[in-house]
Amino acid sequence: EVFKEPIDFKVLDEVPVFKGLLQIVQGKAEEYTKYILSEDDKAAVKWVIQNVIAVQGMGEVGEQTLEAEAEREAEAEREMEEEEEEEREQQIEIEKFVDLMYCRDSEEPN
Repeated sequence: EVFKEPIDFKVLDEVPVFKGLLQIVQGKAEEYTKYILSEDDKAAVKWVIQNVIAVQGMGEVGEQTLEAEAEREAEAEREMEEEEEEEREQQIEIEKFVDLMYCRDSEEPN
């Protein structure tokens, strides 16, 4: 009986509001202000918040970098497809020429 927990199937009737990492960290810092007593604790919380801000800034730059990389990859893929198409067309032209070379339509039957 000690380890049994009631199972609950409650579902929210609305979509939860999105919170960024910075909002969550700041909210937790406000929630636990009664435990942040010393100056060292306050400095640690401030350090964490500054790191979260720095990481979010890097994430935005990272997203731009990822978008640019995806765009370059898509362009390279398009170029490869165009080259493959040109090679296929050349191969078809060569095959047509070879077929004409061995064509005996102009000969008279014996």
